[in-house]
This record gives sequence, C-alpha cells and structure tokens, in this order.
Amino acid sequence: MYSVQGLGFSLFLFVRKLASLITMFCIGFSLIAEQVILMRFFSETKHHHIAFFVIGIALLGIGASGTILTLLHRSVFRHPELWIGGGLSLFALTTAASLPLIESLPIDFLYFIYDPIQIIYIFIYIFILFLIFFFGGFITASVLELFSQDAPLLYGINLIAGGIGGLAPLLLLNWFPSHFLFQAMSGLGILGGLFWILTVTPRDGDLIKRLWVSSLLVILVVAFLPWEPRPAYYKLLYTLQKLQEEGLAKKVWEKRSPRGTYLMYEAPTLHYTPFAGLKAASPPPPQISILKDGERVGTIYRITSLKEAEILDSTPQSVPYRMVHRPKVLILDETSGLNFLLAKRFNASSVTIVVSDPILAEILTEKLQIYGIFFDEGTEIICEEPRLFLERAKMEDRRFDIIHIASTESLPATTSGLLAPRENFLLTVEGVRETLSILTEEGILSVSRGLQTPPRDSFRFLILAKQALKQRGVKDPENYVLLARNYLAFLLLIGIAPVSTQRKQRFLSVLPGLGMDPEYYPGVRAEEILPYRNRVPGPPGQPYSYYHWGAKTILEGDPKALIDQWVYDVSPVTDQRPYFHNFFSWRGLGQIYSQLGVEGIRKAELGYLIVIITGFCMGIIALPLLLLALSRGGGRSSPSAGRLYAVVYFTCIGFAFLFLEISWLAFFRRIVGDPFLTVTIVLTGLLVSAGVGSMRVGTAGSRLEFLILKAAFWILLILLLYETVVPYLVFPLAQIHPLIRYGIALALVALPGYWMGVFFPIGLRMVQRHGHSLLPIAWASNGFASVIASPLAQLLAMSYGFHWLFLLTGIFYLIAALYTFFYQVIRGILLEKRSP
Repeated sequence: MYSVQGLGFSLFLFVRKLASLITMFCIGFSLIAEQVILMRFFSETKHHHIAFFVIGIALLGIGASGTILTLLHRSVFRHPELWIGGGLSLFALTTAASLPLIESLPIDFLYFIYDPIQIIYIFIYIFILFLIFFFGGFITASVLELFSQDAPLLYGINLIAGGIGGLAPLLLLNWFPSHFLFQAMSGLGILGGLFWILTVTPRDGDLIKRLWVSSLLVILVVAFLPWEPRPAYYKLLYTLQKLQEEGLAKKVWEKRSPRGTYLMYEAPTLHYTPFAGLKAASPPPPQISILKDGERVGTIYRITSLKEAEILDSTPQSVPYRMVHRPKVLILDETSGLNFLLAKRFNASSVTIVVSDPILAEILTEKLQIYGIFFDEGTEIICEEPRLFLERAKMEDRRFDIIHIASTESLPATTSGLLAPRENFLLTVEGVRETLSILTEEGILSVSRGLQTPPRDSFRFLILAKQALKQRGVKDPENYVLLARNYLAFLLLIGIAPVSTQRKQRFLSVLPGLGMDPEYYPGVRAEEILPYRNRVPGPPGQPYSYYHWGAKTILEGDPKALIDQWVYDVSPVTDQRPYFHNFFSWRGLGQIYSQLGVEGIRKAELGYLIVIITGFCMGIIALPLLLLALSRGGGRSSPSAGRLYAVVYFTCIGFAFLFLEISWLAFFRRIVGDPFLTVTIVLTGLLVSAGVGSMRVGTAGSRLEFLILKAAFWILLILLLYETVVPYLVFPLAQIHPLIRYGIALALVALPGYWMGVFFPIGLRMVQRHGHSLLPIAWASNGFASVIASPLAQLLAMSYGFHWLFLLTGIFYLIAALYTFFYQVIRGILLEKRSP
C-alpha cells in the first residue's frame, strides 16, 4: 500500500505514530498560545474588549473544521497524510501572514454602528484569523480520526500541550513583542509538517513538499517585512507617536510584560491633573505620562519640591484632607504618584500605597525618585490586589483615617461602556464593606469620578455605600454620607460614624474655595444648595441636579423604583457579579435610541452590547455550519440515534467546559489576586489535569458509562463544595505565602479538571461504535457549542452572577452522563432483542 522508500514497515509505522504525537502537541500548544498572544496583541493595538473576539473566533474555526471534515470525510480518510501535512503547512502560512494582513485593513471597531463598510471589514478581519484556528482544528480532528484507537492518549497530549501553551507566552512576553511571538508559532506548523513528509506516498509527497516549502518561504518573507503594529487612533499612544515624529514628544522608558506594554512619554503638551477646578492658583507642572497598552494609567510630575504640585490642592480629592488633621492615609489601586503628592502636601502622618500591578509598583519605587518624588519613612508601597490587602489589614487590625480609591479617577464618558466585561472586586458591596472595616472611628472613604449625563457611576456608588453600611448594621446610612461636585467630577465621602455637625460645617466651608457645589449631606434641603456654581442637568422642572435627586432618593428612600426605572442599570454589584462598569439596560437602549437616534447609541454603554453582537454573529455563522455537518455527515450506515447522541452529548460538554473555564477566571482571582497569574493557573491547571483525565480513559475497561457517571458525580460534588466553602477560605488564605496560595489554587482547579477530561474521549469511544463518520459531527458540535458558550457565559455572569454558571456547568455534565448511561442501556437491550 505504501512505498516507504527503504524504511522497514515497522519503522514507517513508528514514524507515523511519532508524527501524530508531535502534531497533537504542536497544534495543542499553538492554538492556546496564539489565543493568549492575540489577546495581548489586541489589548496593545485596539481596546482590551476586542480581545473578547479571540475566544469566539478560535472556537468558530475549530467547529467549522468539523463541518468541512464531514464533507471531505472520504477523501481525508483515503489520504490522511496529505490532508494533515498540507493542513500543517497552511496553518503555518496563515499564522505567519495574518497579523500583517489584518493590520492593513482600515477598521474601526468603535465606528461600525455609523459606517456600514466597517461591517465588511470586520468580517474580513474575522475570516483571516478564523483560518488559523480552522486549520488547527482540522488537523486535530483528522489525527484523532486516523488514530482513533489512541484517541484518549492523543487528546490528552493535546490538552497538556495546551496547558503548557497557555503558560509559555506569559514568560516569553517579558522579552518579545506579541506580534513576533504570534508569528513564531508558525514554526510549530512547519515542524509538524516535516514529519508528515516522511510518511506520505510518492504521489502525494510532491504536493505536500511544495506546500511545505512554499509556506516556509512565505514565513521567511513575512519575517523580514518592515511592518510594525500601530495603536488605534483613540489611544493616547497614537497621538504621542505622531508628536514624536514631529519632535514634540519623547519616549523616556519602555518595558514589556505579560500584563502589558508600559511606556513613559514626556511632552510639553501634556497637562493632566484629574478634576482640577477652575480656581487652581497655578498651572500643572511639567509631567510624564505613564501608558499601559497605549492608554494613560498615571501621571508623574517633574518637580523638585512639593510646592510645585500646588495645583493638586484645587482637586475634589483634596477635600477629605482638609477635614482630617495629619491623617494616616491608604491609597488603593494607585497608578501614579499624584495621590501620594496630595497626601504629603496636607502633612499626612503616613501613606500606604497599594498597587496591584508589579510594573507600576516598580515605577513608583524606582522611577519617581528620578523625577523629584522621594518617599520618606512614613511611606509604604505594597504590591498586592486591593481586596487581598483589605483582608490582611483587617486580620492585622490596621486602621486608616483616609482611604482613597485611586482607580476610580477617570473620565468615564470616554470609555463608552467598554469596561463593562472587566471584573472589579474592590467596587462591590463586599469590597466597600471590607474597606469601611479598616477605617478609624472618624475615618473617611473617598471616591471621585468624572461626571456623566445622565448619571450612573454616582448612583451605583451611592447604592453600594448604602448596602455596605447596612451590612455593617447601620440603620440610617443617610447620616454617614457626603456628596459634592465641581464641573468635572463628583466626590463621595463615606464614614463608619454619623456625620457630626462639626464635620458637616467643615465640609460645607471648604467647597466654595474649590469652586464645588454640595449635593448631599444629612438633613439637606434643595434650597440650601442652590444656586449652583456649576449647573448640570436635573429632573425636568426642578432647579436641582440629578446628583442631588439621586442621593436623596437612594439614601433616604427605597432605591428600588430608581433602579427599575432609570435609563441605566445601577443595581448593586456583588462578588458574585463584580461588573461595576456594566450599566447597560435594554430599557435604556430603547429610550436613548428614541431620543437621540443612531448617533446616541454610544451613550447606551456598548460593552454589554458588544458581547451580545459578538455572540449573535458567531451563532448565525455556527448554526448553518452545524446543520450542514448533520445533513451531509454520518453516512447512511449511521443511525439517527447515533447522530443525535453525538450532537447532544458533545454540545453539553462544550457548554459545560467553557462555562466553568470562564467563571473560574474570575472566581479564582479572589484567591490568587493577580489577574494574569489567575489566567495562567486556571488555563494550565484545567487543561493539564483534563489531559491526564483523558489518558485515564485509555486504560479504563469497557463499561465507560459507569466511569462517566462517576465523573459527573465528582464534578457536581466538587462544584457544590467550592460554591459553599471556598468563599470562606479567602480570608485565611490571604495570610499565607503567595506561592503556597498559588499552589492551593492550582490544586483546586486540577481536582475537577481531571474528571472533566474523561468526557471527551468517552464520547469519542461511544460515537465510534457507530463508525468513524460520526467523529466530525461530534467535533463540530463541540466546537460550535463552545462558540456560543463563550459570549453566553460572559452575559450570564454579568447579568446573574457566577453561581449560575456553576449550576449550569453541573447540569450540562449531568445531562451528558445520564444520556450516555441510558443510551448505552437502551442500546444494549435493543441489541439483545435483535440477536438470535
């Protein structure tokens, strides 16, 4: 059958088997690594939310490969080496050429609502990236079918390689740019293709060799192309690079990290001081902007003394410092040195700065001293997630007079709601409650945020404050809150003791000098705060603002009516649903569209809507492809029951796996702390343990239906324990060494991951009993289910919380297990009846 060109047949079989193992490892490694690297690339060049497309595109490509494999099943089965080797070459080719191609498209993800041509560009953009994962999925499915007797081993290796692939970029991104690493992944396709050249027939060999050589030449050409990715025009880096080309800006520092690309730029045109009022006595000093992935995250003043930072005295953030003498200050989630300078200008007795990002912590500890900012003995910089610090500070009984949440200081109108899918465990009811727990009796929690019309951030903050105070046992939370604003931002002050008459008078006395208006204090009446210095919109026919109306409604009444009727979703967010920036409301979308038309859609907070549009687009592409696979696949010899089993079973486990993976990326952040380490631990732990579980199936006996019931039982039990017990472990785990904490998180991920890994190979064994022709249908069903599950999981988490994802994960695995068990029992009974 084969001409092995002098090789013994046994050696030929060995090389063929070796090629399959290497291929499954290379493709498994590449597909996961490329998703991680693409997310990093999109965060650097576009908005971070565009990274959400990556998972959907990858799964769509993998699912579509099952449909095409169904249509080409006979040809692939006759010449598997040709199709697999050719697929590897095309995988390498598309990986190398995709980024230069998509960067050449004039695409604008924020303008697609207004310009129909952008929809065409988006589809071309998606299709180019889709091809990479299509070829990767096609190769994987083909190898699994060709070596079906070794499917548990091969699939296990594929998963373990994926776990390693999720870890490797997080190490390599410290030294290499994301676009370089992505194109380097093409080398794995070339390596896999080389092995298949040794196993093909002479007739097929010429074609595959030409493909292999052509792909190699294209990769080499692309490697030397003089192209560099450019940031989107709406990023500050785009503007600074243009100024740099004109000699008006200078890059003074750069560092790469898996968390982002960090830059420091100086330019005479930079004049950023958060929310400084019009009564500022001096202009901003010369400054340097700190950028992360092209967006400003902080500012450094180039000064030689604190006097040169006088403009900070005119900011709303200075109000609490005017109300507390020589306070002990805690700055949570700091990204620059401005809040430290403000605290020192008001003679803070000590300043504790908590930074969640290690690179920003390095900037604070090393770079600021170069530009004239020196830390004294009363200054402490801690690199830790704010919520973990709060847990530890509570255990150590630390108390602070002023706690300032620095991460809220931005102009939210510029984000168009694109932060909606991002979790923030500090800005939840539990986060605010834990922050209040480490205040002194007369302490103040200070929050400032840019104004919005209509308001939403301020309303949600007020609701969080009320809920957190009530959880502390406060019966009259309206007596614990102060609210003021200037023409740029609002300032919310919360205490754990009622606002005294002296504090209220002090609060009201400092506002005129800062050009600020009071909006709420205990016992406030509208006529007392009018007329405004800075007018903003308010309820129709009323002289006061929405900020005053909202504070009175929320704090002194029942906020339920406001939550139900407001144009935005301002309901309280919790640790189960930690999406503070998600304000999207279907009710509000209709109101905004009726009043402002298409031009006002951006006011509808697009982050949630983008997730919906992504899922819808992926779904309308995936469903026809799945129906095509069902109509053309399986062969006449395969009964309809076999097809139904393949679709139902692999759809269930596709939904279950993605639901759990996405929910755990947030769930384990509470334990691990660092979001990027969380991604590494979850992806690596889940895939490697699932790979081990898959290999376990290869050594199991013939009664697989009992093994799958056992797996479902353990998964349900473990998820129930995690949901009920793990939240109570966060507090004690915060006290132990980080490496031990990471190890515990990895073990918690791996325990159910092992049992999750047995489902896929058991399903393959079941469908193979009806013939190999059902495998592409199973592959397509699993892939397309995962396509829909990715955005659906995000929507469910944002709308209802992670516990729903946990519940649905258990339900889907239980359905798959019970369906398999009863399907096998019924099938066995029917076979017995047919036997003579």
